[in-house]
Amino acid sequence: MNDDETREALQTLLDEPAPPARTGLEDVVRRGRRRVLARRLGSAAAVIAVVAGVGMASTSLRATPGTVESASGGGSLQGWQTVDVPAVVVIPKGDLTLEEAAKVGPVCRSRAQTSVSIEGTTLPEQTVVQAFLQAVAAAAPGAKVVQTHLSWEPPTRGMLRADITGQKAAGGIDLMADRYRGTAQQAADADAHADGNCSSPQRRTLPNGVVLQLYSPQLLKGDLQVQSLRVYGPNGRMYVLTMRAYLTGGGKVVRPDPGAFPLSESQFAQVGVRLADLP
Repeated sequence: MNDDETREALQTLLDEPAPPARTGLEDVVRRGRRRVLARRLGSAAAVIAVVAGVGMASTSLRATPGTVESASGGGSLQGWQTVDVPAVVVIPKGDLTLEEAAKVGPVCRSRAQTSVSIEGTTLPEQTVVQAFLQAVAAAAPGAKVVQTHLSWEPPTRGMLRADITGQKAAGGIDLMADRYRGTAQQAADADAHADGNCSSPQRRTLPNGVVLQLYSPQLLKGDLQVQSLRVYGPNGRMYVLTMRAYLTGGGKVVRPDPGAFPLSESQFAQVGVRLADLP
C-alpha cells in the first residue's frame, strides 16, 4: 500500500475532510489528536502489511469495523444527562508499544458523519476571545489566564490557547471556533464520539437552543491528559473547548502535575455554559 492509498483508507475510517498541508502552530494543535488517531491506524496498517501482504492490508483496513455499546447511566453533573449513542470501533488497540496501547485504549467514532461544515461564519476575534477569558475568570475566581497563542481565519474559524495557573493544578484550555451543519442536536449526535472517545458524553440543552456536550477525559501519547466540551449554538456556530493537564507557554509542553486539570469538571462545564450566551 502506498502513502496515498494509506491516507485514503484512514480518511474513510475517520470520516473527516483531510486538512490542508500547513505547518503553523495553530494547525498542529488543531489536528493534534487527529494525528494521534491516524498514527495509531497507520501503525496497525503497517503491521497488517508485513504479516499479510500489501493486498490483504488494503482489504483489512477497509473492513467493516466492530461496534461497542456506550456506557449508560445518569450524568455526573447536575442538569446534564449521559447520552447513549452507539460507538463504532475504528481499531480496537494499536500503538507503538503495548504499554501505550493499554493506556490510550480503543479508538471510536459515531455512526453519523462528522458535523463540521465548510459554510457559515464565526464571530469576530475580539468578541469570542473576550467572552472566553471572562468565562474562565467567572468559573475559576483567582485563576491567572495567560494567552499563549491566537489565530483567527475570518470568516471561517479561529483558535485560542491559554495557560491557567493559580489553581490547585496548572494547565490550560484551548478554544476552537468553527461551524457545524444540521441542527444542534444532530451535530451533537454526530460528534458523540469525537476525537476517538469511546465513552458516552454528558449533554445539556439550554432554553435558548444551545446544546453542550461534555466528554470524558482522554489520555494521549506521552501521558498527556485532555478533556473536551463542545458548544453548539442554534445559529450553526460551534465552540470546541479542550482542557489540558499541561502548560504550553513558550511552545513547550510542561506537565507540572500530570493527570491534574486546572479546573474541576463542573468549572469547565460552566465555561461552556457562559460561551452559550454568544450570539
